[in-house]
Amino acid sequence: MSKYIIEVGDAYAEHICGKGDMLCLPVRINEFENNWMNTNISLTPYTEPDIEKAREEEYEKGYQDATAKISSDEQAIAEKAYQSGLNDAWKAARKIACAGAHGGYHIDTKIHIFGAADYSYILANYNASEAIEKIRQYEQEKEQQIQVGDEVILDGRKYVVLVVDEDGIPEKLLEPDGYTLTLTTDVKLPKTGRRFPEIAAVLEKMRGGQDG
Repeated sequence: MSKYIIEVGDAYAEHICGKGDMLCLPVRINEFENNWMNTNISLTPYTEPDIEKAREEEYEKGYQDATAKISSDEQAIAEKAYQSGLNDAWKAARKIACAGAHGGYHIDTKIHIFGAADYSYILANYNASEAIEKIRQYEQEKEQQIQVGDEVILDGRKYVVLVVDEDGIPEKLLEPDGYTLTLTTDVKLPKTGRRFPEIAAVLEKMRGGQDG
C-alpha cells in the first residue's frame, strides 16, 4: 500500500473530526463555502525520521553481520589448518612406524634422519613438529640428490642413472641404446626432471631375488 504525506491544518482536523487523541482527515465539499466533511480516514502525526540514529543502526547491523561472517571464515580456516596438521602428523608417523610396503622408511633412512631406527624411541624423543620438520628436510635434500632412475645429461646426451654410491654420486649410467657407461670421476650431471622409477624397482627386485 502506498503512503502519502498530506498537509492539513490541525485546527480543521480537530474541529471537524476530532476523536479524543485520534484525528481524521477532513475534506472541503464546497470551495466557496466553509463546508467540511469527515472522511473517517485516520491521521497519524508525521515524525521526521532521525537520520543519524538510522545511520548508526545500519552501521551496527552491518558491523554485526561482518563480524559473524569473519568469525565463520576464521573458523573454517582454523578447521582446515587443524585437519592439515593431523594429516601431516599421521603421514610422519606412518613413515616412522610402518614397514616399507606401507609407506614406512627403511631402517638406514630412519637412522640417517633421527639417529635411531626404533620407532618407539623416535616417537618418545621427538614431538610431531620436530619429526615433520626432520622428514621435510630429508626429503627436500633427497629430491635435490641424483637417484637411481633419474634422467641426467652428460656431454649433451641423455642417460638414466643405474648406480649411485653411498655418498649419492652416480657411478653407472644407462644409454638410450641399452649400453652402460661407468663414471670414473665425480662429474656434475644436470637432471632433466624426468624419472624412471620402474628401473629402480626392477633392480630392487633383482637384489631381493639374489638375497633369497
